[in-house]
Amino acid sequence: MLDTIDYSVKHFFKHILRSKLEITDKLDDAVYYGSSICLSDNVKDLECYLIFKQDSLKQLATRLLGDEKMDEDDYCDLCKEVANQIIGYAKRLLADAYDDYSISVPEYLGRVKDFKLGFNYEFFYKLDEHTFCVGIVEKKK
Repeated sequence: MLDTIDYSVKHFFKHILRSKLEITDKLDDAVYYGSSICLSDNVKDLECYLIFKQDSLKQLATRLLGDEKMDEDDYCDLCKEVANQIIGYAKRLLADAYDDYSISVPEYLGRVKDFKLGFNYEFFYKLDEHTFCVGIVEKKK
């Protein structure tokens, strides 16, 4: 399932945004905003946290909407939409192979100051010089 989430992130940036995404090993010190969305099967829940550098969201807004001017409502909408696109695509891929996957509605976390969420898995990415993270907390049912 983790490989599918990583593939889905790469798919979103390569095929939807037509952008080159790089793997990195950490986040820069900056202001971050986040969203979460849960992907579940009959064995476990994966709570997926998508944490975006503020500049990364502005870059995404430019690529998706043609405008980087953003207010708090725009951060909310964009964080949730990217979570929905990425994890929704992963769910679709998994549902093609299995019958028991479900996905929650994305939740906006707002400005994220503390990353001590106890991630079991972390994936760090860079789009140009704009970093973001997908952190996953796994919970057995």
